[in-house]
Amino acid sequence: MSGHRRWDTARHAVRTALCVYRSHPLAIAGIAAVVFAPLALVDAFGSTQAENLFETGGGKVALGAIVLAGTSLLTAGSAVGAGLMDSFVVTEFGVDEPRTFRDALRSLPVRRLVALDLTVSVIVGVGTVLGVLPGLAAFTLLCLSGPLLVRGDLGVRAAMARSIDLTRHQLLVTVVVVTLPVVFEHQILDALDILWDFPFLVLFGAHIVMAVVVLAPVVLCEIALAFTLLQQSEAFDVHAEPVPL
Repeated sequence: MSGHRRWDTARHAVRTALCVYRSHPLAIAGIAAVVFAPLALVDAFGSTQAENLFETGGGKVALGAIVLAGTSLLTAGSAVGAGLMDSFVVTEFGVDEPRTFRDALRSLPVRRLVALDLTVSVIVGVGTVLGVLPGLAAFTLLCLSGPLLVRGDLGVRAAMARSIDLTRHQLLVTVVVVTLPVVFEHQILDALDILWDFPFLVLFGAHIVMAVVVLAPVVLCEIALAFTLLQQSEAFDVHAEPVPL
């Protein structure tokens, strides 16, 4: 793919994500505030407590590992929130009938989404242990697994394989549209640690703002890029089919 078309793909995905947000601002902001903000707060609290336990040393190191693992399991609910957002806005891409928020929730494959989130987290975590670049590479290749699982009603392994197949041909676009915004998002989450000494309502309000302004657009960009690359792949497959004699 030429460089010009590659950046057209990136711009199209970002514009689509912003248009979808403008079409359903209350619903998307509501999902972000109700699901992502509390989980981000819990994740920050758990990570801080685990870090304090690690610094204490001795027998508390094991306790810190348990706290960190428990926090990771709890925040797997973020995959459910992303899947819910995907299921709700899918009509914006012309591939399904309009659905209510309740219908979107009912159709959500919660168990597979949680299993996928945990599996991807482990793979990215192992990659990060090997180095920053392996971790980022693993995340970039697998970042579209969630939307693809919801869209195609796929299993965990099939969704991961499909994500790798789509993103490996569009690594630079995926890095710009998804990976870099996610890194930026995590930097903001880390920056919110300075608010720990503030009242809880201030801290929680800051996480809500972060979820609505940053997390929701990032998730929508993942969804939009998955749709865009999937459409391009399907169009290529159609043109590549041999013409019957």
